[in-house]
Amino acid sequence: MGDFLGCSNTYGLRKSVLLALICLWALSSPCQEVTLHSQSIVVLVPTLVTDGDGNALHRLSAEDFYVLDNGVEQTVKMDSTLVSAPVSMVVVIDQGKGAGKMLDKVRRAGSMIDPIVGDGKGKVALVGFDSKVKLLSDFTSDTDDISAALKQVKLGDSGAAILDAIRYSSRLLERCSKTDRKVILLMSETKDSGSMTTESEVLRQIEASNTMVYSIAYSSVTDSLFGEPQNTQSSVNLLTVFSNIVKATKENVAKTLAQLSGGEYLSFGSERVFEDRVANINNHFFNQYLLSFQPKRPDAGQHTIQVGLRHPAAVNVYARAGYWVQGTVPEAN
Repeated sequence: MGDFLGCSNTYGLRKSVLLALICLWALSSPCQEVTLHSQSIVVLVPTLVTDGDGNALHRLSAEDFYVLDNGVEQTVKMDSTLVSAPVSMVVVIDQGKGAGKMLDKVRRAGSMIDPIVGDGKGKVALVGFDSKVKLLSDFTSDTDDISAALKQVKLGDSGAAILDAIRYSSRLLERCSKTDRKVILLMSETKDSGSMTTESEVLRQIEASNTMVYSIAYSSVTDSLFGEPQNTQSSVNLLTVFSNIVKATKENVAKTLAQLSGGEYLSFGSERVFEDRVANINNHFFNQYLLSFQPKRPDAGQHTIQVGLRHPAAVNVYARAGYWVQGTVPEAN
């Protein structure tokens, strides 16, 4: 009986070891890692809907929206907690010599930023750039400090390293809580000059971080970012899509980043128009819907997103235009 019990215990031990090895193999399998990773992807899509006069529309539900990911319709959810989440904002100011006229208006923009982060809603940092990037004011909840820093902004050299400034600002935002709404307010010209950072690097970083970019620029380009929606029955050439985005970034970095992230792109001339643009951002920022979905086809690489209403009226829909899934990365020149 003792020998029998000993054999039984040995058998049980071997069986346990075998099961443990099988489990370890399964967890280490590349296919299993990809499956777990793909199931964990949740794409956040902050979305603003306005009428023909630019007024935000309310009382919409998830069922009112459709979302296409590379042409494939997704199952949409809506989160009502977006408006109450703290805001972490970086205001990025063009100090290059080409921005001389704009700086006079920007120096008085402190009071216009207050509705977004004031009264305990969040914190803001200030970054300036010409050919180099400078931290003008670290994160603070005191908007008076930001107003004072803005008044001290001076013209620099002839550079316009917008991409370097956006990447630097994104890294600042990485220090903030993951639950914060991350925002970059870019006030600049439209074309980059002198950045060491590539368009590809900035695009991937913005898409991966769920950062929204609002751009107020003093010149405009009207090219569309993605063109016509993809056919739901056709395959999507991810390299072509990403190449088009990079090309659009070269032509107008301010507009492309705003479109891609779900923010807004606004151009201005007079001081009154500038104030109106900032007021629009303040109003729209707190009237967004937070849509989300788990991709049905989470292929690695660039994805395009189209968001619309199932029963459209005379409205405008602003939402992020794409996102990036980690994996094999196509390079675009």
